[in-house]
Amino acid sequence: MNSLLKFLPGLLCLATVTGIPVISALAQPTIVAAEAKAPLDLKLTADQKAQLKTIKEEARAAIQKLLTPEQLSQMETAKANKVSFRKALAKLKLTPEQKASIAEIKKQENTKENAVLTEEQRQKMRAAAPAEKAK
Repeated sequence: MNSLLKFLPGLLCLATVTGIPVISALAQPTIVAAEAKAPLDLKLTADQKAQLKTIKEEARAAIQKLLTPEQLSQMETAKANKVSFRKALAKLKLTPEQKASIAEIKKQENTKENAVLTEEQRQKMRAAAPAEKAK
């Protein structure tokens, strides 16, 4: 479960990294709190894990379609060096259009992720969100 959770970047981190202000992302805590140093035990079912993995993969694929060949190459190098997708993406020189498109993809990803979680799991995410903001 930890390997799945550490790869669930949310809109809040992307908004912070890219500098795109996304008010709705701040109002809805995101799945990114799962990346906090202390693992967040959401007690995900096998079905939830599979759904979240699919959501993440679809969002990453959509983001990669927006990148230039040079940016894709930089992402592959980062992946080979075991740099997280989120950190690698943050290091790219994205155009304003790319940033806006990525923010929209992440917003949609966050909405889908929240739909998979139970109310109790979402409450745990909300409680963990302030710790993530402090990073």
